[in-house]
Amino acid sequence: MGLRLNLFLACAFLASSAASAEKRYRDQDFIELQTGAATIAYSPALQGQADEFSLKFAAGVAYLQRSFSGEGLPAAPRYWLAAGPEEMRDLLQQRQVTADRAELDLAARLGVYSAGAEVFLICPAGADPGGAMATAFHDLARRYVSVQGGRGIEQAPWFSAGLAQLMALRALDGRSGEAVVAALRTEVELPAGRPLQSLEQAGHWRQAIVSNPQETLKVATLAVAYLETQSGPSTAAAILGQLHSGAPFAQAFERSSGMRLYEFEQRFLREFRRQKPASGRRTPV
Repeated sequence: MGLRLNLFLACAFLASSAASAEKRYRDQDFIELQTGAATIAYSPALQGQADEFSLKFAAGVAYLQRSFSGEGLPAAPRYWLAAGPEEMRDLLQQRQVTADRAELDLAARLGVYSAGAEVFLICPAGADPGGAMATAFHDLARRYVSVQGGRGIEQAPWFSAGLAQLMALRALDGRSGEAVVAALRTEVELPAGRPLQSLEQAGHWRQAIVSNPQETLKVATLAVAYLETQSGPSTAAAILGQLHSGAPFAQAFERSSGMRLYEFEQRFLREFRRQKPASGRRTPV
């Protein structure tokens, strides 16, 4: 079974197929549920999934809060669960969220729109709510990563996204770094060149995450999980602390992991870049 990786994705593909048949509700029709530190408002069409979502979600939020313990963690946002992309579009308009057509289209395709204290998710009726939960956990983990990394985290988009996704998977089902590496090893197709160096640039990250969000997030998640297996589980927290103290990302990485970024990327590429079969040789099926 493939690894369930979600940067806003797991429910979105199912949502598009169900969009034509969905009944759309207004925001005042949504049912509010307080679960631990977070508030969830869900479409009446999702009544059957709400109990499962709330129980697992409360446990996942508590795990993230323990993992990122410290002062200044922001409150969990209000999560809105829509049953499909059209319902989410309506909900965004009803909540007076300012978004242009391109942003709305992207939100419907990805299955999530984050608007500060409110996060809007798609989870089709009858689908496994785990996808929407993982997306919500990723959003919350990114908020915590941003606080603990300070302004320096802006230098490291692949690291912050990969760490948030790794923590989201742990909040969902307790997956270890080794398990993530094992699951992603055969799924990730690393692009040519130095992909991590390229993704360190915010503009390149944005372009990659819009054009190919699933694969880009998988690369980032695999890199952070592999870093943990090489340098220990406390490495990511140490990098965040260094960044918060004002160290550049390359310096924070080296101080915390004992490796230069270039050295780590070369190890990463040797370990996970697939070798093309020699010319004239047939690859076994």
